[in-house]
Amino acid sequence: MGSLQLFFATILGEAPVRTIASIFRALLSRAGELATRIKPRARLKGTEDDAQSYATAEVPEPLIIFILGPPGAGKGTQSASLKAAFPGLTHLSYGDLVRYQDGIPGSWVSSFPRRGNGSSSPLLPADAAVRLLGETIEAGVGRGQLAWLVDGFPRTEEHVAAWSAARMPPARCALHLSCPPETLVRRVLTRSSGRPDDAVPELVRERVERNARESEALLQALADSGVSLIGVDADRDVGAVKGEVLAHAKQVIDDWWESRGDVAQEHIRVEA
Repeated sequence: MGSLQLFFATILGEAPVRTIASIFRALLSRAGELATRIKPRARLKGTEDDAQSYATAEVPEPLIIFILGPPGAGKGTQSASLKAAFPGLTHLSYGDLVRYQDGIPGSWVSSFPRRGNGSSSPLLPADAAVRLLGETIEAGVGRGQLAWLVDGFPRTEEHVAAWSAARMPPARCALHLSCPPETLVRRVLTRSSGRPDDAVPELVRERVERNARESEALLQALADSGVSLIGVDADRDVGAVKGEVLAHAKQVIDDWWESRGDVAQEHIRVEA
């Protein structure tokens, strides 16, 4: 079993596929058990809004950070840097998750159509994409993983609407990496990701152009939903980009840490 397969198998375990609503009802029903396992005497006051989402007085609301940008902007590179600096973060790549699930015989993810342009991944509708992420995050939270870096999602305004409709934990921020199209195409064609469509110039340009068309509406939808947008110029030395991304992430993590109290502090260590 490869490292990617092992990672998702560890997060997902053997739990059966469930709907978003049942996932978070199950999480709420075992809130007391989880809180006891985390820290027996730790209790947070909570709010009415918390009670209406899946955060409770016993279980801190998970930290969700989106990291977005076109192919070649450096999402994977910066996600790896954040994971190294903040070991308590769970890095969850939407694209990797879809590809992993697609490789499981009989997976419901494989039932969706593909673009028909050589891409190996199925195209999930927005509600199915959120369902897949919800199952993964719920399983991780059940194991005490309370801080999540969601890489490459949301991709469209429909994703944003579906995330809200499913009453998923609100993202604290969205880090958006930007880069000129010609730089993006060059980076994708020279990287060795193993994706078949990374080696075909026409497909790479199509993905870059599609991202550019969808980006404005996506960012507006995120802003309208209350997500803090943090733009990062990724057309620079990787070290300079890393320093800026780490500084932004540290502030977001510090704010979450302080807002959630001792229970949250059990689950993320800051080393940057």
